[in-house]
Amino acid sequence: MKLTWVNHSGFLLEHEGVVLLSDPWLEGAVFDDGLDLLLPSRFAPDDFARATHLWLSHEHPDHFCTPSLEKVPLPPRLPVLYQDADFGRVRDWCAARGHPVQVLPAGEWVRLGPDFEVLCQPFGFMDSWLAIRAGGRQLLNLNDCNVDTVEAAQAIRDQLGPIDLLMQQYSFGGYSGDTPRQREHGSRHMLWRIQMATEVLKPRQFMPTGSYSWFCHQENHHLNQQANRIEKVTRFVDKDCGTPAVVLLPGQSWQVGDPHDSRRAVTLFRRAFEEKLSTRQVRTSATVPPEQLMGLAEGFLRRLRADNPDWEPLRKARFEPTTLFLADHGSSWELHPEKGLLPADVHASNCDVALASSSLDQALRYPWGDSTVGINGRFYKPQGG
Repeated sequence: MKLTWVNHSGFLLEHEGVVLLSDPWLEGAVFDDGLDLLLPSRFAPDDFARATHLWLSHEHPDHFCTPSLEKVPLPPRLPVLYQDADFGRVRDWCAARGHPVQVLPAGEWVRLGPDFEVLCQPFGFMDSWLAIRAGGRQLLNLNDCNVDTVEAAQAIRDQLGPIDLLMQQYSFGGYSGDTPRQREHGSRHMLWRIQMATEVLKPRQFMPTGSYSWFCHQENHHLNQQANRIEKVTRFVDKDCGTPAVVLLPGQSWQVGDPHDSRRAVTLFRRAFEEKLSTRQVRTSATVPPEQLMGLAEGFLRRLRADNPDWEPLRKARFEPTTLFLADHGSSWELHPEKGLLPADVHASNCDVALASSSLDQALRYPWGDSTVGINGRFYKPQGG
């Protein structure tokens, strides 16, 4: 199997005529200008034109990145492989562009070529992992799956058997607490997860993935300070886990199973991260007027009522107003389940959550908006919240 690194979590895997493209994010910030790539992508259009299949792990924009997919010449009617789960956004995007969706039955091997088969397993709320067998080797891409227990890892081991290459996220990918101590705990947990997975699955090699990005907005740039850095991760994997780590630069190719010297790639990623830590060139967002937010809140509540037939009993039993401190307005507000968004006489330190008006706009405007804000970390919990 020849593996060519695209960026972040994306790669191209080739073997005997099958060319599987996975989760390509090529450029631009995602999660409402919250995260951007550490290094530029190096793929040429012809690299994508060779793809015979496209696998998307889940609908998050650093994996299902529609601006990236629309900028490259994907072959007409390229089959898109997806987990056996609700996939409205993927289905709609593919239908509009003539790409057939091939749903992968959970836990079943599906043959893509004479010596190339895949097994996809939905995991958690929306993630999925993919195992690939080709050329006498087996690759397991855990991606962003929160395999947080020994039992979960053992179930995967029992399902798949020996693993040649394990791919796994290596740092927290979003909000991980308001204090440095909380975020450091989140980073240590990610290392523990890698150690546990390597001990249980016993891969011959390990490839860190899913974290070659940085928090690029003025409201979340501080999160970079506690994020795991690739040089620390590779040392940890090599020494503490006893598993050779493989790091590739965007556009770099490697035969799965071959020895690999990752020092140049690690050095360039390290330098890129250090530059991002010290940069003042971060993204900003315009302030959203209160009238616009109040209108969005009305639409948000209409959607809640329409999407929940049991809205009335739910509202009476569970929902209470949420207090918000809009940092760029310097004022407190209340999101009421009946009355919408209203000014509130609550001190900033006692509000439930503090955020900028642009983030509240995102949370109210889109069905996935709350998830976006939760991941990009452009908010904080006040002291009394």
